[in-house]
Amino acid sequence: MTQAVPPEPVWPFVGVLAANGAALDCARKAVSLAMGSIGLEAGPFSFHHTEYYARETGPSILRLFFGFTSPVSPDWLAGAKTRTNELEAEAARVMASAVSGGWPRPVNLDPGYVTPAKVVLASAKDFNHRVYLRDGIYAEVTLRYRRGSGGTGRYEAFPWTFPDFAEDRYHPFLLRLRGFLMRQRAAKTTARQGAG
Repeated sequence: MTQAVPPEPVWPFVGVLAANGAALDCARKAVSLAMGSIGLEAGPFSFHHTEYYARETGPSILRLFFGFTSPVSPDWLAGAKTRTNELEAEAARVMASAVSGGWPRPVNLDPGYVTPAKVVLASAKDFNHRVYLRDGIYAEVTLRYRRGSGGTGRYEAFPWTFPDFAEDRYHPFLLRLRGFLMRQRAAKTTARQGAG
């Protein structure tokens, strides 16, 4: 019988959609205070892939990613999504209209993580490709990593992958996080072998 073993650590990040640059700055401060040190950023990118968020966040949405400085257990994800939901609500309450642009949801925060094989995002919405975690939070494998020739690799989308993630604009950031994770795992393996 196969024995259950603890999961390997993963590398966490938060994706941000914001009404403007001032809202991004507020999101950066809130995320770093509540969730840990930010070690890598990517963006801002223009976000034009759907009108879904326009009513709450405005017509000129910016996308930014925050990568954290150390790995976590994959069970971090559900609690992280619950916390980012709280941060969104706090941001909507405390941001002056000059900062938020008057939009009711000035920031949208979506945590995720990178493993050697995939990128996983959290969601509060169920769908046929999502798996329930806890506390009303689901997980979705959004991208898969495919090793190429010469040791390089790339991310590939699924039919359900969000259009902005399916593009390759974010992939260099995600590949860097994957690189951090792979180096950290290699260092742990070397340390174990040295102690053996």
